[in-house]
Amino acid sequence: MPPPTTEVLPSGFLREDLVRLLTQCMQSLGYTKAAAVLEEESGIPLLMDSVASFRSGIIEGRWDDVERLIDGLEIRSEVSRVEVHFLVLRQKFLELVEAQRTDEALRCLRQQLTPLDKKRPSLPSSKAAPPTHVLPHAHTSAAASPPLKLPSIFPPGVEAPVAPTSVPDAYSLPQLSCPAASQSPLPSQLQRHGMSVAELSCYLMSKTPEELRLRAGWDGAQGESRKLLLHELQRHIPPSHLLPENRLETLLQQAISWQMSQCLWRESAGEMSSSRSLLENVSLAPDRIPRETHHVLEKHSDEVWFVKFSHNGKLLASASKDNMVMIWDVTHPEMDHAVTLQGHTDYLSFVAWSPDDRHILTCSNDRLIKLWEVASGECCHTYAKHVDAVTACAWLPDGMHFVSAGVDKNMHIWSRNGDLLQTWHGPRVNDLAVSHTGDRLVAICSERKILMCRIDLAEGGMPVLNTTGNDFITEAAPITSLSLSRDSRYLLVNVASEEIHSWDLERKVMIHRYRGQKQGRFVIRSAFGGQNEAFVASGSEDSQVYIWNRHTSMLVEVLPGHSGTVNAIAWNPMDPMMFASASDDHTVRVWGVAS
Repeated sequence: MPPPTTEVLPSGFLREDLVRLLTQCMQSLGYTKAAAVLEEESGIPLLMDSVASFRSGIIEGRWDDVERLIDGLEIRSEVSRVEVHFLVLRQKFLELVEAQRTDEALRCLRQQLTPLDKKRPSLPSSKAAPPTHVLPHAHTSAAASPPLKLPSIFPPGVEAPVAPTSVPDAYSLPQLSCPAASQSPLPSQLQRHGMSVAELSCYLMSKTPEELRLRAGWDGAQGESRKLLLHELQRHIPPSHLLPENRLETLLQQAISWQMSQCLWRESAGEMSSSRSLLENVSLAPDRIPRETHHVLEKHSDEVWFVKFSHNGKLLASASKDNMVMIWDVTHPEMDHAVTLQGHTDYLSFVAWSPDDRHILTCSNDRLIKLWEVASGECCHTYAKHVDAVTACAWLPDGMHFVSAGVDKNMHIWSRNGDLLQTWHGPRVNDLAVSHTGDRLVAICSERKILMCRIDLAEGGMPVLNTTGNDFITEAAPITSLSLSRDSRYLLVNVASEEIHSWDLERKVMIHRYRGQKQGRFVIRSAFGGQNEAFVASGSEDSQVYIWNRHTSMLVEVLPGHSGTVNAIAWNPMDPMMFASASDDHTVRVWGVAS
């Protein structure tokens, strides 16, 4: 005799739930006979007969049978029951139009969909809202062809819309070329949600099945639309009755994701096997955290305040209180000194590599910004509009423009050839960065605020700082530096309260705090880094480097080696197991994994 189906296993799970998951998985893997044996031996069917008939009816397109079964199903609410009826009939209607059975489609619209549409609540899902998932298509504007008045064939209460020969304005999309007929769009592109009867009526004017599919963002009866309908219905039917598709695989993927979130080191997409084993836990590879000094660079004669790798990871720039910038060759086994940039008359505190790494900007307390050719070490241009120390600068992605800020409370946009394009007088800016897309500037101000403003393009492609309606995030303590994540969504800020804060700029919320480093008197810089930017590293006034797990805020390494304040950290963008630290002890240390 099989054990009772309601038995609770030692794991806390119901036997019935596990058996149903196993049966579904066997069926999806093609082991239908084994699945049938499991159902028979356990006495636990995957689906009740009515639900199984309902599901197979949808997959096979037996819409009259499906309609009859709906009222016998366990559905979350009467509102959901109306929605289930509507969604099923919507699919039936579209398939009739696709099959060019216009009379039957019209009867479905008038006699079945219209009465249901009136019962649907006034929710966003039933309003004429832009689609969530649509296929790209090329459309003709209404101005290009006169609008067509639909004939008065619509049922009472359904206003006959004025339909252009293309998609209605509410669904207008960018003019993109349609995918070729041989291309199979992804499931997430296939289905619109919340069509009203008025919207559906427009599709009766489609001249061909292809036109219908393009206009409706729907891939047809022979595509994935029926499976997507099942997926859409699942939010209305309890999972105990209609088990979500591939439920066991979904749970396994969630478990793997959770294990990865707890790892200090995450594998890259290239390192992750496409056939990941489920037989062991995802675990930390501790030997892959850069914790060992590989090089000590000692050319500077004074405190080193800033360090930055080139975008290609082949060069490293360090800026010092000795008024010089050193360029180091990362590709050389000994990381030899390559070029010295000498020409400023006061301290250097910031550098910015051009997008192509051929040039570098330097910012100095002498009120000047200089542009250098990296290969020769020659100064190409000097920009001299600031009237006090220049604190930071950032290139725009085009490599032809950049932004600078200084103690004089001026923010300038420059062209590389020296033209001053715009000046904005606002708060004193201590540090700034430009998003990888070039459309947003993020800056930290002396007023304990993080400033975010748009960068627009004027006529001729000239960048313009849009300072109207700026967004601000206020911190509780003075902010000394910032660092953007590679995708420009997340921001690290070092604050004088001996914390580093991670902000989600889209939601404008602080998501992590990192504690442990010493900071109170000096500008200390931190950075995201490691594989998939899984770490946060920072300098500290106690001469050590601190590394945290970015996602858990757990301190994982404290690295000694320097003999003075560690002012800045930079990760190599092309080698996640290499970072550099700049210190008051006149040196730059380059760190890697233990050899």
